[in-house]
Amino acid sequence: LNNNCFRNCKNLKKIVFDPDSQLNHIGESVFESSGIESIRIPKLVKELNNNCFRNCKNLKKVHFDPDSLLEKINYRAFKSSGIESIKIPMLVESLYYNCFEDCKGLKEVHFDPDSELKIIHNEVFESSAIESIRIPKLVEELGESCFKDCNDLKQ
Repeated sequence: LNNNCFRNCKNLKKIVFDPDSQLNHIGESVFESSGIESIRIPKLVKELNNNCFRNCKNLKKVHFDPDSLLEKINYRAFKSSGIESIKIPMLVESLYYNCFEDCKGLKEVHFDPDSELKIIHNEVFESSAIESIRIPKLVEELGESCFKDCNDLKQ
C-alpha cells in the first residue's frame, strides 16, 4: 500500500485482506486520520511505516497473524490513535520514536514470550494510558521519556 492511499478517508471502517495476501509493505501515512476501526495486518508485512495509523481515533484493535514477519513499528505509527490493546509480533526488534505516544485508550501491550524486541526508543508510550508492561528479556535499551506522563502505569 503506497503512501497516503487511504489518508483522511473518514468513512473507511474496515479493510480485509485475503488470508494469502502477498502484501508486504504498508507505506507512510496510509491510513492516517481515517475512520478505520480494526485491521488484520497480512503475514508478509515486515514494516509499519511512519504515521501509518496516526490519528485513527476509531481504531481499537490491530491483529497480526501468529506467524507474522513484522520486524519494525516505525515513527508515530499509532500516535494519537484509539488503540486499546496490542500484541507485538515476535520478530519485532525495535519500537521507534513516538509509535504509541498519546494513545489515550492504550492500556495493554503484550509481547510474545520469545520476543526479539531489543530497543524501545524515545517517547514510545509517552502520554498513553498504559497500566502495566512486561519488558521482554532481550531489550537492551529504553529510550528517553518512553513512559513519560503515563499516569496509569502501575507495573
